Amino acid sequence: MKGRYTVARYAKVLVDAVLQADRVLSSGWRLFDYSVPDGLKDQVRPGQMVEVPFGRQTVMGVVAELSEKTEMSPGKVRDIDSLLSESSLLSSKQLQLCSWITRRYLCSAAEAVRLFLPPGLRHTGSAGPPKARRLVVTVDNLEDACEQLGRAVKQRTALVLAYRAGEPLTRKGLAERADCSPSTVDSLVNKGYLEWTEVSLSSRPYGTDCAEQDEEPPNLTRHQASALSDITAGIESQQFVPYLLYGVTGSGKTEVYLRVIDQVLSRGGGAILLVPEISLTPQMVDRVRARLGDTVAVLHSALPERQRRDEWYRLFAGEARVALGPRSAVFAPCDDLGVIILDEEHETSYKQDSSPRYHTREVALKRCQLTKAVTILGSATPSLESFYRARSGRTHISTLPNRIDDRPMPTVELVDMRKEERRQGHKSIFSRRLMDEMKDRLQRGHQVLLFLNQRGYSAFVMCSECGEVVGCHRCNVSMTYHRDARALKCHYCGRTQAPPEVCQNCGGREIFRGGTGTQKVEAAVISSFPGATVERMDTDAVRKRGRRTQIYRAFSRGEVDVLVGTQMIAKGWDIPSVTLVGVIDADIALHFPDFRSAERTFHLVTQVSGRCGRGDDPGQVVVQTRNPDHPALQFAQRGQLHQFYSRELQERKETHYPPFSRLARIIIRGDSEQMVKMWAEEIKRRVQDVQDEHQGSTLEVLGPVSAPIDRLQGQYRWHLFVRSGGLSVMLNHLKETLGGMKRGRDDPRIVLDIDPVQML
Repeated sequence: MKGRYTVARYAKVLVDAVLQADRVLSSGWRLFDYSVPDGLKDQVRPGQMVEVPFGRQTVMGVVAELSEKTEMSPGKVRDIDSLLSESSLLSSKQLQLCSWITRRYLCSAAEAVRLFLPPGLRHTGSAGPPKARRLVVTVDNLEDACEQLGRAVKQRTALVLAYRAGEPLTRKGLAERADCSPSTVDSLVNKGYLEWTEVSLSSRPYGTDCAEQDEEPPNLTRHQASALSDITAGIESQQFVPYLLYGVTGSGKTEVYLRVIDQVLSRGGGAILLVPEISLTPQMVDRVRARLGDTVAVLHSALPERQRRDEWYRLFAGEARVALGPRSAVFAPCDDLGVIILDEEHETSYKQDSSPRYHTREVALKRCQLTKAVTILGSATPSLESFYRARSGRTHISTLPNRIDDRPMPTVELVDMRKEERRQGHKSIFSRRLMDEMKDRLQRGHQVLLFLNQRGYSAFVMCSECGEVVGCHRCNVSMTYHRDARALKCHYCGRTQAPPEVCQNCGGREIFRGGTGTQKVEAAVISSFPGATVERMDTDAVRKRGRRTQIYRAFSRGEVDVLVGTQMIAKGWDIPSVTLVGVIDADIALHFPDFRSAERTFHLVTQVSGRCGRGDDPGQVVVQTRNPDHPALQFAQRGQLHQFYSRELQERKETHYPPFSRLARIIIRGDSEQMVKMWAEEIKRRVQDVQDEHQGSTLEVLGPVSAPIDRLQGQYRWHLFVRSGGLSVMLNHLKETLGGMKRGRDDPRIVLDIDPVQML
């Protein structure tokens, strides 16, 4: 933090400890007064990390405020033990954002603060850049030192190499360079020729090994130039301005992002560029680094902790000014923030699934509001909420209606798999139409994407005699067969077991593996096209660190003919030689018990269709479905986004679902279904009691009922929804309802999700 500070006697510290653990909600700021020792009076600042006594423990905390007085008896105020950071890790604006998050998502302030802290802080106990012990040479005259070492040839060699290195070395590294044992290095330390020192670690910026400098930026289209001009006006105003950048797939949204970031940097500001999933990071890193170089820092959980920590401190120190990563990068320590960009803003992965259950879009908008920055929400298929905000005039909208060079949009064809099965007399993974197109494209040397949002080999294993489906004993879901592991896996709790040879229900031996996963699709492609190079990208295939980047780069170089994948490949990919996309089963998302199921199906089909036809050859999309007349698929086939959204908005308005209301989901889970149900009914009663106390309240309670997945990881699950016409009314009611509820150790756990995106 910049500026002058008044020396204070007391500090209000938010401690990193579990507060009010017996209560359902522990929201709000819980600050504890501590005395600032004389030795630290001119050093303690708001936003700094400190170590303080808390009960019988010593815990970390963050200084929220400084004060000259305390309401406690001065004799009872305990001293701050020590400073963990020389400078403030949180600015005043970040502390304001923390406070907003606690109120907006009804979480504890400690949970909110942790979002802004450097990775690994709780494990290392240090709030500074990562450090390590290294060896440095202590001698001034190398010749004299070597003469003193006499016949100790290996020691002389090691000393010369350490002297010439010009940088601190590890014990092992020096021994390897000198081709000697570590004990030889120890001898030099004991004799005083080398000594240990502590140095800050600074690894190479992530992605520099593959990013080549870009040639001259491409010329902008008329629509790109217009969008850039609109956004530039917002940046120059130095006011909070939200933009929706709606552009069809392949229309050049990323180029607009890069131009905007470049303008922000030229004004001395910082930028945050967010992607919805880690799988999209490699291609975005390549492109952004090629344009902006080492000023970009990458933050995502697939990086080693030390790498993430180092990238975080590059931003904090101002060495890097652009943060790139998934949702958590919205909290990056970018100084003088000028813009936050959410690419593919409609994606559900921008919603955090653990407390605090924030939505990245809402946090980005609030952070930009506090810092007077610009927010850009970019998508070819905006979320209905963002589309409605733009249509209502609350968000500026810029449109890119055409692809670069006016390339045509791909042709989308719906194939009715019911008719295909009647023609072929059996179920098949591929329709004849898709097979013919794959054969044609591969013969011409083009690349093919096959999309199926179901990993594994077979979606379920069933007894043909009694119909019993093998389910997870801990979760009320069917287990998926994975052929590579020869095991059944639960995709919710991770439990595995061997496939049964005999039905546990009836003793039958006719065990049938049904349904299709990405592994089965991959195997079918290899069998049908033995000369093709096939890769698969799903959660199972990219568990090994760096694997997703390897697959992407191999595919982008044309070394892979067919790529099979889940939603990891449905967006962000820009490979000119991809001319065919096959959607194996478009119906999966349609059957979810969720009011957003049609919207998500429209998004998926439109996005995955947009991966093809980006080069000189036109694209073809084959969508396999058993519901070809469904409006979401019909509108996606014709590329009629506005017509689909108008229809969907009308349905939401009639049923009073977002964006025409605010929604909260309360999940109750525990070991006893009876206790879970009892707590769910008690919460409903309390919500209704609070509503009765506030006449004219627009609150409505839906449920409680058992959740669609009614047992997960060994715990029963019930849920209810609270719906309201206004957010503040709903939050106040929920805080009043849940804030006073005490929970014993054996009672069910209560999970509160504001503006939920998942209903399972």
